[in-house]
Amino acid sequence: MQQDNNYKHIRLEYLEEMSDGEVEFKTELITDYLEKVPLYISDLEKAVMDEDKEQSVFFAHKLKASFQFMGCDKPAQWTHTIEQTYKADSDAPQMKQLLQCILQESPLIMDELTIELDSLKQE
Repeated sequence: MQQDNNYKHIRLEYLEEMSDGEVEFKTELITDYLEKVPLYISDLEKAVMDEDKEQSVFFAHKLKASFQFMGCDKPAQWTHTIEQTYKADSDAPQMKQLLQCILQESPLIMDELTIELDSLKQE
């Protein structure tokens, strides 16, 4: 695995710990993230834009766990805020702003995970 300090948007210590250094397992988890998270983000975007609090909570929770697993602290916090705000049934105009932050950060995360995946495939 590349040194995490080369990355600005991910920290892979937890992934490394969970995989016990097993390259195949790390490859599988990163591939799973790259395939599923864009779908979850799209679903969260639709839910937030439709002001569907229940679905927003559901997809924010799924994303939060995915972001945490890959050490994406800011997006994990943003999704946590969305989840907790809508769970409290609060009206929060900043939810769309947090969604925009997630939409901007996500491609950067995906790029770094793709680099890591390519590196793992060469091991």
